[in-house]
Amino acid sequence: MRGMSRMKMGMLLGLACLLWGCATVEDVRILDSENRRLQSQMNVLLKDIEPLQKGMEGYRKEISKEITALQKEDILLRADLSAEIKKVQADLSAEMKKVQADFALRFEGLQSDFRNLTTGVEEYKDFIKKPSQEYLRELERLRERLETRLKALDDRGRALEEKNLALEERLKASEDRSKWLEERLKAFEERSRILEERSRTMEERFKGVDDKVVQFGSRQTDLEKRVAAREAREREAAAAPQPVTPAPEVKPSPPPVSSAELYKDALDTFERGDIEGARKKFEHFLQQYPNAERSNNAQFWLGETYYRQKNYERAVIEYQNVVTRYPEGEKVPDALYKQALAFLELKNKSAARALFNRLIERFPNSRLAEEAKKKLKTLK
Repeated sequence: MRGMSRMKMGMLLGLACLLWGCATVEDVRILDSENRRLQSQMNVLLKDIEPLQKGMEGYRKEISKEITALQKEDILLRADLSAEIKKVQADLSAEMKKVQADFALRFEGLQSDFRNLTTGVEEYKDFIKKPSQEYLRELERLRERLETRLKALDDRGRALEEKNLALEERLKASEDRSKWLEERLKAFEERSRILEERSRTMEERFKGVDDKVVQFGSRQTDLEKRVAAREAREREAAAAPQPVTPAPEVKPSPPPVSSAELYKDALDTFERGDIEGARKKFEHFLQQYPNAERSNNAQFWLGETYYRQKNYERAVIEYQNVVTRYPEGEKVPDALYKQALAFLELKNKSAARALFNRLIERFPNSRLAEEAKKKLKTLK
């Protein structure tokens, strides 16, 4: 009877293992199918990204050429304006000196005429006492001298008026030139503003594409983990010997470890430099406590283990999991910043620039926002 009982138990266990293996193969087939579908979507997305990146590079070269040409034109315009202003100032200074000299000469001439008139009046008084014929001749000479003086004064006055008119025309021409230069500068500034807006628009478009790439990468990584776990379980089930003896006595399980203790142990392992051991402990923590208080920190340090080993592609995916799974967590700014640094290591400046800008927009007052601004200056 005891032998029959053992035989029945063995048959039941064999049937259970057979059913378990079938279920596992079916799950693996489903996971493979999902993996191929995701890979196909990833290939399509990469094909869409390539022409956009090529167009962006060409557009950036075009923008760079236009900005360089505009900068050269701006330098030339400013140099012309400066030279024109200096020339006008020199001409004005020279003309003012000439005008001052002419007025000084005119004033001296008037003083001389006044003295001559005074002398003539005195002579007239003396001539009154002389005979009338001599007096008339002398008076005629005085009148001729006065007319000559007055004519000379009129000529000099007209010459001064002509000089003033010429000076006003030159000043007007200089003002017109200055207005023209100002209009050119305004047009240059408007063109620069339009180019900056177009650049921001293109960066926004690439920002959306980069987000999709990161999300697909994250989903593919999760799928790979699930497939690896299924394969491991299948290998363990195949390698396990068939039970022929009664099950061993069940020992009481050790008391559960708290999330704080697991997290501290994993972090201490990381700080000791055992990157592989820390990674396993952080993964174990996330499996046990996916939504605990320190889960977002554990996810971030999991990304750090890949970053330390220069596996930047995988680090990008793990950092993205911090942002998508724990959007309100305290490690989101750190994840965005380190994700951008990982893209820089992968020579993807456009993705890094988009992530730096997102960090500045979402966390403008954080310390890492200031660091992101400094990094953006080096990328221009």
